[in-house]
Amino acid sequence: MPAKDSTTSRDSLSAAPGGGEASGERCVPKKGKWSDRGSFATLPTTGTTYYVLEGPSDGELVMFFHGFTVNNYVWRRLAEMHLEKGHRILAFDTVGFGRSSCPKGLVRFSEELFVRQARELLEHLGLESQPVTLVGSSMGGVVATGFCVSFPHNVRRLVLVACGGLKITSSHLLSSPLTLAPRALYYLGATPLLGKLAVRASAEMISKVLPKLVCKKEASASGRLWSHLHSLLNPLMGDTMKEQVDEWSKSINGPNREGYLNAIYETLQSYSMYCDRTDLYTRLAELQQVEVLLVWGNQDNIVPLAAGQALHKNLPRSRFVVVDGCGHGPHFESPHDVFSHMQAFYQGSRTAST
Repeated sequence: MPAKDSTTSRDSLSAAPGGGEASGERCVPKKGKWSDRGSFATLPTTGTTYYVLEGPSDGELVMFFHGFTVNNYVWRRLAEMHLEKGHRILAFDTVGFGRSSCPKGLVRFSEELFVRQARELLEHLGLESQPVTLVGSSMGGVVATGFCVSFPHNVRRLVLVACGGLKITSSHLLSSPLTLAPRALYYLGATPLLGKLAVRASAEMISKVLPKLVCKKEASASGRLWSHLHSLLNPLMGDTMKEQVDEWSKSINGPNREGYLNAIYETLQSYSMYCDRTDLYTRLAELQQVEVLLVWGNQDNIVPLAAGQALHKNLPRSRFVVVDGCGHGPHFESPHDVFSHMQAFYQGSRTAST
């Protein structure tokens, strides 16, 4: 089990004053499973947060925000690529997800809650004054943007991977009709009377049914059922479905099960990634000092590619890249391609600032 935080470990992790560029030294990632390399931090108002902080103290700090229902594991490959290039990485589980606690008595799950958690974590680690690159996917992209507009002077740059909160028009839906399926499930979970039942039924299917189907590809009834299921779900989830199902199952069957399911339900009730956050992205467009990289999979059926292209047109300091053959999680499905685009973006923003 990961060790609890202590004053000694916190001091040893604190960044050198001023932060600075990546050191250029290759950092060999710690040995062992990604899930065993983190620590816990008890934060003032957002409970116990699980996080992974690695890399040289003088490396550029990169902070990762995961999406809805998943945890920081989705950033594992990208984080390790950053470490190899001398960056310092901070990936964490948002309130109630992964290994982070779901404190009793929370008024509501909201963007403000998740932004406050990220800020409290940086303060806990003594990193609140260090310039940071924010990287967020899906719902995590909305949270990263919220952090950016709340603390713009601490943000070096922003990377949004298929971010939520975009206005989805009828033309977007026509260009990507499969988008209707996850939206219907999302709104079912947000229904006050049926939401909890839907969340628990989905959890049972993910933890008990999908793993068996994923592992059986022989020419049997279950194997044929798997083939049909894969053909239906793969366009929505991408080629990494088995890994995603495994991680979901760990959260559903873990000691934080009730907190995790409650976090899903409460988030659906009060904080939809499908809501129109034009106001938030308008505030982002007004920031002159923050450059933005937008990354989309050309087969995204959760947030359509056309919606991302529309966002790009409204962000004057943004770049837009498309990763072919990927769905809603190009950072998880094709991390090498995404990292290549991120490295080019980092280099370009450094050159522009000199």
